[in-house]
Amino acid sequence: MLLHAHQRAGDVAAAHQQALLLEASLAHSTAMTVYAGEYFLLMTQACEAAGDTASARRLLQRGLAWVERVRRDHVPAAFQDSFMQRNPTNRQLRALAQHLPA
Repeated sequence: MLLHAHQRAGDVAAAHQQALLLEASLAHSTAMTVYAGEYFLLMTQACEAAGDTASARRLLQRGLAWVERVRRDHVPAAFQDSFMQRNPTNRQLRALAQHLPA
C-alpha cells in the first residue's frame, strides 16, 4: 500500500520506484494482501504517470492476463460477465488497455 500512498501524495517518482519493486517481489511471492488486479492497476498507473510506458504496458498485460486466468479458471460461467464488467478494478484494467495499447 506504500505505492498507493505515494500516488495519493503525488510523489510520481517514489510511486514509480515502488511499482517496479513490487513487480520484482511478485516473482518471488504469491502472498498478497490486496486483490492482485489492484496491484497491477496501481503499478500500471504509477509507471504511466512516470512516463515509463514500456513498464506500464508490460504490467497492464500481466494484469489483464491474471484477470483472464482467474475468470477462466475460477469464475462460474454465470458470473463471468459480472466479473469482467462490474468489478471496478477489472473494468479499469480493461479501460487502460484502450488507452495504453501494447
